[in-house]
Amino acid sequence: MIPCCFLKNFFWPWGLYFFLVPLGLPVLEKFVLSDAVGIVILLFGFIAACCGKMPDLGKTDGYFIFFVACSLMGAEVTGVPKFYLFELSAVLFLFACFKAVSEFLKTREYLARACVLSGNAMLLVMGINTLVVALHYPDTIDLFASFFTSEKLSWPFQFSGQLGLSLTILFPLCICSRPFSSVQRMLIYVMFVVNTGAVGSRSVFWLALAEILYAEFFMYFSRSVYRNLLKAAMLFLVIGGLIVFLGNEFSFQRSLGQIEEIPLLFDETRVVILRDAVRTWSVWIQGYGLGCFKAFNEMEIHNTPFSLLVETGLGGFVAAMCFLFSIVAAFWQGAKKDNSLLASAIVLSLLAIIYHSMFRNLLTNRTCWFVLSLCYSFKYFQGDKASVDMTGR
Repeated sequence: MIPCCFLKNFFWPWGLYFFLVPLGLPVLEKFVLSDAVGIVILLFGFIAACCGKMPDLGKTDGYFIFFVACSLMGAEVTGVPKFYLFELSAVLFLFACFKAVSEFLKTREYLARACVLSGNAMLLVMGINTLVVALHYPDTIDLFASFFTSEKLSWPFQFSGQLGLSLTILFPLCICSRPFSSVQRMLIYVMFVVNTGAVGSRSVFWLALAEILYAEFFMYFSRSVYRNLLKAAMLFLVIGGLIVFLGNEFSFQRSLGQIEEIPLLFDETRVVILRDAVRTWSVWIQGYGLGCFKAFNEMEIHNTPFSLLVETGLGGFVAAMCFLFSIVAAFWQGAKKDNSLLASAIVLSLLAIIYHSMFRNLLTNRTCWFVLSLCYSFKYFQGDKASVDMTGR
């Protein structure tokens, strides 16, 4: 049961948590502000459990427990226990937050409010960063150097890659958590392109363009041919103009796949790491142990499925896949009668996670776990007889 005081407004830690998830804001090394709020939430959950309000347990939880058990059998766990224990503690914490969030979002109203809070936070980030980029690149004001890491936009995260993940995974929630007019959407697209271009990542930038096209021509589809042609022309002019105006900057050149006219088709360092990971095939049954591959190779494997196979072995890989498929199944069962924009946005966020998992290790990414918790909360909507538009359209 949810306390009555939650019915009108979120209990303050929840509202703060949903707002802070897209912000990053590192406090200590590998510890961000939303983690502190998450700890407070988990403490309330622990108190509730002590009072007899135990969380729901099911197959998804069983798959995760089996995944953790497989990670304990890693060949190098005893050799570098510090790396393993740190990675394991991060995964356990994120899973606990995943459970708490999905348990809390038992109503569509709560889900919609959570997405609006996170969407507003992402709008705030994009708005501030757009202003910073506009003032920084002409080299007229150097007050915003702290917003960049190695000439790539990173605020409010420690690294630009973290910002790129948060932007592209949460953008669908931002654009669809509530209705926006055509002009408002165009302004959001401008900020989105500026932010993702300044991040300096090809995978982030091209995914951002694909998300804009999907949002405008599928989520906000118009039956008027002339209206669609007008939208296409406007998007071409706006995006093309931004690329021409900012295309000479280092980060935008990297996003476009060019640095000093040399194509960036492959990242040599990542190819070397993947080659080294393939050579560990003899331990794939047992696995290295969570975080242990990086301890010996100084870099993590930039592919989530492959990283799971190498570090947790075949059993851990299968358990992780079953865990993810059970979440997707819960979402599908709860959303198949839901025609709202928000349900479509979560699908696009899931696709963004799958896309990024091919180029990055997302096991301890907070944004990904947050989206998975939104998906899993749909298991409580499976008995709904009618679709409810959570955006108010």
